[in-house]
Amino acid sequence: MNNNLDIDQLIFKCQESPLCQAEAILLQNPDPLLNVPQAANFLGSTERHLRLLISKQEISVTRIGNKVRFRKSILNTYVITRTTPAKAAE
Repeated sequence: MNNNLDIDQLIFKCQESPLCQAEAILLQNPDPLLNVPQAANFLGSTERHLRLLISKQEISVTRIGNKVRFRKSILNTYVITRTTPAKAAE
């Protein structure tokens, strides 16, 4: 079996889990486009909160027709820019 067939089988097995689908897509593309459920799962957030971020233009999106997609690298950047350093022990 070639790798594409293995990945296609993995995606089929992961139909009910957005996170599993995202991981399978990562095997094909290091910077995939994620849909709203996958992106919310990746961020550990809800779809509603993610849509709020979109409406406030706090997170960059890719629009394909009427679909909203997120590059994984953009989600990583979003998390990094909102990470606060811990205070040094005194």
